Amino acid sequence: MSFILSTGLANFLTGGGSLRKAFDDCVLNIYSGAVPVTAEEAPGTGLLCPITIGSVAVASTDRSIPKIHHVTFAGNAAAGDLCVLSVNVDGIGVINYTYTNTPDAGTLAQCVILIAKMINDIPQLVAIPDVTAAEMYVMSRINGLDFTLAYVSGDIVATVVAAVQAASRAACAALCFGLPTIGVISIAGGTWSGVNTATGVASFFRFVRPDDQGNQAGGATAIRLQGTISTSGADMNLSNTTLTISATTTIDSGNFQQPKSE
Repeated sequence: MSFILSTGLANFLTGGGSLRKAFDDCVLNIYSGAVPVTAEEAPGTGLLCPITIGSVAVASTDRSIPKIHHVTFAGNAAAGDLCVLSVNVDGIGVINYTYTNTPDAGTLAQCVILIAKMINDIPQLVAIPDVTAAEMYVMSRINGLDFTLAYVSGDIVATVVAAVQAASRAACAALCFGLPTIGVISIAGGTWSGVNTATGVASFFRFVRPDDQGNQAGGATAIRLQGTISTSGADMNLSNTTLTISATTTIDSGNFQQPKSE
């Protein structure tokens, strides 16, 4: 078994992205016919079934919505002053993050820049500080991912306007993955299923983004993950690889594991 990554996906992963982010909104297409040698090749005309959440069609422009908090800060920002924020993301539970103004950052705005750097160490979040004002925005890196952010204590006081943009997957039936555990991410978001569009024997699959569902060849930026299908010993194992038009195919479980050694 060996997955085939497109050049675009390989560049994405080595350039600062993650597999979970690459496919935070995606479609799983199941094909028949000859397995392409590379993920850049056109998949052929053998599309058997597009897998989405609940078999709902996904348009090329469909995207889930990231959550955004707006945070303002007040205080003198003297040397040694603290700001303690609590974060709960991915259902892990509340974790407190403490910024200590040592050495002295100089101004409150400079402290906010350093607080944002602290939040940016959380893989699922990105914090953007205003370089002149004492405020920042915090957004989920993974579309549709919910999180909470709150001020706990400290000399530098934070006021959090929760969810100036609320997270939502409700308007998007694209697929997503859950929190990694011991290097493994699993399917998430609801029931993975699709109505078969043709009859044939499944031979390979591709994970693609919503705007890459056609029969086209992929350029250097196409984000694709390809694998083989069989009843056993393949990248995807189905109990029956013969799919019948108009029937529903459901993916009950699935995961990707990042090897710890090569």
